[in-house]
Amino acid sequence: MKAVLEGKMHKILFSLLLCCALIVSCVPATNHTSVQAADPLIVMLDPGHGGEDPGVVRGTNEESVFNLKIVEACKAELATYDNVIVYMTRVIENDISTYERSMYAKQLDADVFISFHINSYSSASVGGAEVYVPCGNYRPQLATKASQLANKILANFTALELPGYGLTNDRLKSRGLKTRNAEDERLEYPDGSKGDYYEVIRMGVRNEIPAMIIEHAYITNPADLKMLQDDAALVKLGQATAKAIAAQYGLTKTGNALEQPVQTGQTQEVFLGSVPSNVTVGDAPFTLTATGGAPTGEYVYYTNNPDIIRIEGDKAYIVGAGEANLRVTRYGGGTLTPRSATFASKVKVSAVQTQLKLSVVENFRANGAQTVVFDCRPATGIQNGAVPSGTVTLYKNQTKVGTGTFAEDGSCRLQVSGITPGNYTFSVSYEAGKFDGFTIANSQSLNYTVEENVATPIPTIAPTHNGTLAPDGTAPTASAEMSASIAPTPEEDGGFVAMLGNTPILIILGVSVVLVAAAIVILIIFRERK
Repeated sequence: MKAVLEGKMHKILFSLLLCCALIVSCVPATNHTSVQAADPLIVMLDPGHGGEDPGVVRGTNEESVFNLKIVEACKAELATYDNVIVYMTRVIENDISTYERSMYAKQLDADVFISFHINSYSSASVGGAEVYVPCGNYRPQLATKASQLANKILANFTALELPGYGLTNDRLKSRGLKTRNAEDERLEYPDGSKGDYYEVIRMGVRNEIPAMIIEHAYITNPADLKMLQDDAALVKLGQATAKAIAAQYGLTKTGNALEQPVQTGQTQEVFLGSVPSNVTVGDAPFTLTATGGAPTGEYVYYTNNPDIIRIEGDKAYIVGAGEANLRVTRYGGGTLTPRSATFASKVKVSAVQTQLKLSVVENFRANGAQTVVFDCRPATGIQNGAVPSGTVTLYKNQTKVGTGTFAEDGSCRLQVSGITPGNYTFSVSYEAGKFDGFTIANSQSLNYTVEENVATPIPTIAPTHNGTLAPDGTAPTASAEMSASIAPTPEEDGGFVAMLGNTPILIILGVSVVLVAAAIVILIIFRERK
């Protein structure tokens, strides 16, 4: 009897183990996301000037050469840290515009942009290092990030022991952080705040990259210059900058440094094709051409003043009066540094002489008062996106009765309400915009009579709805079609299940397995009794 019971128990245990195995096999595998290393920090180092632009010069000493040597030392030191990729805007003495240096950083998705420079001043007594950072007028968080790194860089500079150059206490003086606003209105940020004066900083802010300019020393200061002439000192400056970057971004050295990209520079000069030197607002767009640079690569054209000339591909559209510089850069890929035309081409744009055409669009009576809609537009010059950018103000007997701005089609509609019957003379005074390409005669007038009874019917506004209009012109009532539109979509249902996780599936599987296990146990007992 005991043996029989033990046999039954063994079979029951075996059945239970089988059920457990079934449960385990039915449970969906959990997706465990392994902890991945953080994305590498991408640093863009910019040796200022280069090519036909040597920067500041003192005798045979050129700023661009000093800049390149410091950057090379900085990159070499940074490359010994883990999880960082370092790029340089230029690796040889060639021309790259400040605009394209910033756009190169954006193209490579850089996390920080640092431009290396040497300073100069009229007085030889002025010396030391300083760092220009964003003003913080727009995207202030970028100014904060740049300032934190800049302070670390200056602290590392002043900690260096630099004997034998005549520096005070054998230390490089820190002149602190600097900011500079641009006074030119065309350099404002999208929110209307003042832009940063230096283009690499301003473009960094626009591209959401913390950017700065390091002025390492003054080439016009005898002690600073003696230090700059010693390559060993330049290496120390580059290494000090690299260590500050590592400290700011938490970089460490464990012997697992990433392989760094090998960059090459374009050796052929880039030239912008001929462009007209004088044009008029509204003239037909002209085509841009270029030659030189790398054997392959894309030519990118740009202007320093898009309010005057707008570039779309290789087409230049004249949209405002004034002067604009055009330039071209040839790209060649991530590791082939860009190269820009040495010189920009200047284009002078003249304004259009025209008048405003005035007309009444419609009038209607609402709540006992009359409303009149007036339309103003320049008589000539509306083409290729060139429209007035100013405002038009309407006066009645020297009393302002309405203002409006020009739309993209060149029209300016003004709606004046509360008009009482009578004879009116509306005088239009045009106010020019910042870079308006129109010269429009002022003191134009429109005589208009408001009748006692307005024949024009009062306009009605149709109700807003999502469906189509019914045959009688009214909005459709709630229907099965509209009700279905607010039912959960399959994606929404899927999102609901995903929110609960695997719980519903496991419950169903668990119940099924228990029922199967119970059936197996009953079957075993039944067979034993037989």
